Amino acid sequence: MTFNNHLFITLGVISTLFAAGLSSAVFGSYDNNQRPQIENLSIVYATSVDKRDFNNLREVFHEDAILEGPGFKFQGIEEIVAGMEGIRMYDKTQHFVMNQDLKIDNLSASNRVYTIAYHFFKKENVSFRLDWGIIYSDSLKREKGRWKILNRKLDLIWQKEERI
Repeated sequence: MTFNNHLFITLGVISTLFAAGLSSAVFGSYDNNQRPQIENLSIVYATSVDKRDFNNLREVFHEDAILEGPGFKFQGIEEIVAGMEGIRMYDKTQHFVMNQDLKIDNLSASNRVYTIAYHFFKKENVSFRLDWGIIYSDSLKREKGRWKILNRKLDLIWQKEERI
């Protein structure tokens, strides 16, 4: 059997699987293939903030993105990168990204990302921790093969401050 015959048979099997709707069993569904890429954006965001590597947020946000939360709204990637400098008021932060409620619609997606963010700081030489329970509501877009966040809204669900 020649290479062309193998190729013809392989293409025939693939087209049959697609026609029968069985392609996801063999190749994985589009949603399942895109899910890790999208979910990883929240991990890169949290790691970049905790490491104070704000330039890395360019990998997370679209150039025209909006990042907003209680008392702030940054428009465009340059404003996001510059605005995140305000997090330096805390000695350290630690973000725990938990469940993600992700919905994909072809080249756009929405994601609700449940997170707990710990903020460590000092007041009058006494150590404190401010804890935030957050749900990030993201809208995303896929361009040039990469997912980016277009809009991220930080909803503060609860907070607790305590001396440590």
